[in-house]
This record gives sequence, structure tokens and C-alpha cells, in this order.
Amino acid sequence: MPESALAAAGRRSCLTPRQGASRTHRVAREDQAFLASCPGNSPRPLAGRLGGICPGGQYWPPHYPAGQYKLEDTISSTRATHTHEAIKPSTAGNFRGPLRVHGWGRGTGYCPNTASIFGVDWSHKETTDVFHTTYSDTLSSIRVELASGFLSQPDFWAEEGDAPILKFDHGWLQDHTSEAIARATAWLPCAGVEPSRVEVDTTPLSSEGARIFRADANRTFRSEPNRLMCIKLLSFSQQKFGDYQQSLGYVAGLLLLFFDPATCFKVLTVLNDSPKYLPGYWRGEATACAVDGYVCEGLLKPHLRVRLKELGLLPETFVQKWFAGLCIHHLPYSLLFDFLDNFFSHGNAYLFQFFMSFFDEFEVDIMNAANNPEANMLIRFESAPHPRLRKVVQEATAQRYVDTVKSLDVHQCRIAAFQDAVSCGCTTDALLRFFIFRLFAGTA
Repeated sequence: MPESALAAAGRRSCLTPRQGASRTHRVAREDQAFLASCPGNSPRPLAGRLGGICPGGQYWPPHYPAGQYKLEDTISSTRATHTHEAIKPSTAGNFRGPLRVHGWGRGTGYCPNTASIFGVDWSHKETTDVFHTTYSDTLSSIRVELASGFLSQPDFWAEEGDAPILKFDHGWLQDHTSEAIARATAWLPCAGVEPSRVEVDTTPLSSEGARIFRADANRTFRSEPNRLMCIKLLSFSQQKFGDYQQSLGYVAGLLLLFFDPATCFKVLTVLNDSPKYLPGYWRGEATACAVDGYVCEGLLKPHLRVRLKELGLLPETFVQKWFAGLCIHHLPYSLLFDFLDNFFSHGNAYLFQFFMSFFDEFEVDIMNAANNPEANMLIRFESAPHPRLRKVVQEATAQRYVDTVKSLDVHQCRIAAFQDAVSCGCTTDALLRFFIFRLFAGTA
């Protein structure tokens, strides 16, 4: 800005309001060039600096007497763009031509805005990805994290294709890997767990601990590195929970397919500790699981309860597989993931609903079972047709089952089940025989 203009501006600032007003108007009449270089009398905000903006400049009329302007300087870009070229061909052409660096008078509010024209971080930029969202970014990053599970191993299917943990896969997981990963991802927020970001120490334990860890690892995976990682996870879980049961090994093995060991440990901790899921189920003597089995049996029709006793089907002999083991070694994977989706979403309430749904669907089959082995094959889903099992898994979320479970005073039901079934003399003898069998046969 010229020195004379700065001096004049300083003199005006020292005058009284009345003097300043008269001086300003006199200068406006006598020195248009001065006002053009220092447009302090504009009735609206000044135009922004180069690369900036003048808020409201597109609406408020410029102070035309404040400078020497050409005709096109007094026409807004909006008006020029929408004016028929037959009327204003030269002016409209100024705005419809290619981008150029063009200076405008200071009073107009249409100063150059090179920052937004030539690119800033927040401006839109065309990309080859025509549908690109932050959800896609997040999902992609989560899938990378999930790849830290055993499924990410390049030789996984060659090494583990016939692993015991995949006994009921029947090829579904390999054909639906992306779908399975996405569904497993959804289990974490249901359980209130975030993927672990700590660096995982894959060094095997110096001592494998209890013999059962090695046995269960061998019954889960084929490759020795995966077995050693499974042993480490089971050992840490046993130290954290203060007890261990084989069903815990089933669940840990499945989680290791998708998550790193640290994330698996977090999920197992929630499942073991939270009242929503499996509290007390993973103990050597799983009384809590047996009690819930008897609570569910009490929800069945009376004649069906009588028939189960006649067949010798005690709830504690199969709910460990259904509840504590989450049907991992019984349901085909195409149905297992539906089961697990519902379980992680609704907790052990879904297990109760599944129990009722199964016996409603197979009521006639149980009533007509000739003996215990035949009924047991059905209970283990060996003779249950897959379409009917799918119906059981889906129907378990029906409102009638939801309402039945919600209406229960679960605490009082558990007390009654323990007193009436688990702690009574005849059932206690049966339980003792069952646990002695487990102890010496090494199976649940």
C-alpha cells in the first residue's frame, strides 16, 4: 500500500467521528485513486487476501465509487454465468472460458481464490474409486488385523485342511473365508472387545503345563507351531480363570482361526467372566452349566421331560457340548456361524432359546426313540437332518422363545434346579458316575 495512503489512514483514525466523516466523504469525491488503494469506506467487509474469501461478497453489492472498475468487474460470476450470451457475450465469455489467473477490483468481493481452484487437502478430487467411504477403509483395516489368525497363514489349508477343529466344516470355511472373517469381526463389539494392538510373543512356553493342554491342542490342530500357540493360550487362560475344561479348548481353537492370541484371550475372558455369556461353565466340575441345563429342561412339555428321563438323557450329559462348547464339534460350519452370531448378540439367553427350539422341532423323534443310543445320536445332531437343524437355529430367535426366557427369574430358577435336580441324592449319584467316567475315560 502506498505510504501516502497509510499516512492518510492514520490521520483519519485520529480525527473525531464527525471530522472523520466529513474528511472521508471529501476524499471520496476528490481522490478516487486513494480509495481504490485503501477501500476503508466500503459498506461491507473487505475482500480477502489472495487465496482467501470474502464472506457475503456474492450477495452484498460492491462499493463501486471506491475504485476504477471495468464493466465486467461489476457483474457477479453467477449473473454472468446465467446471462444469455446474445445479451452479454463478452462478459459471459470471461467466466465460461478456461481457468485463468485474473485480477478483480478490490470492492467486488471476487478476488482470486487460487487455493481452492488449484487444490487444497479438503477439496474434492476425482479418483478411480467411484464409491469410496471411511467404512470401506475401516473394514479393510479390520480385515488386515483379523488376518493375524491362523487363516492368514499362506499354507494354512495345506497344513490344517484336515485339522480336528474343521471336522464339521465340510468345505464351507474355505469357500466363505471373507464372509466368515466379517462375521467373526462382528462378534467383538457384541462382547465389548476391541482387537488387541499389543505385539504378540509367539515364543512357546518353556513348559507346556498340564498334560491336558497338549492333548487338547493335538485334538484341535495339525501343525506343531499352531499347537504350541494353542497350548500357550490355554495355559494363560487356565491361570487367569483358575480352572480349565475341554470345552474352553474348543472355543479357543475356533477363535484362533480368526484372531491373534491376545485378542482371543480377551474374548475368552469376557465369555468366562460376564454373566451375559458362560459364567462358571468352563470349570472342571461344570455345575453351573449342568444347573442351566436343568433350568432349560424345566421349560419343556411335561411328557417330553418324562421321556428324556426314561431314555436316560440327563441335561448335564449334553449341555456341555451345546452350551459350554457352543456346538463347535456338533453343528456344521454353515449353521455354526448362524448359531454363534446369535450367541454373541444375545448371550446365554440364546442358549436357553436354542434348547427349547430343538426339543420343539424334534419332539416326535424323541418320543419315538427306541433307546438311549438312538436318542443320543439325535442329541449329538448325527441323525438330525441339516434343514431341520437350520430351522432350529433360526427359530430359536422367535419371539415366543424370547418372551419365555425374559419372563424367567433366572436366579430363582437356578436355585430351584440345583436343589431339586443337582443336589438331590439320586441325581448326585448319577453326576458322580458321570464325572468318574470323565476322569478315567478322558472325555466329556
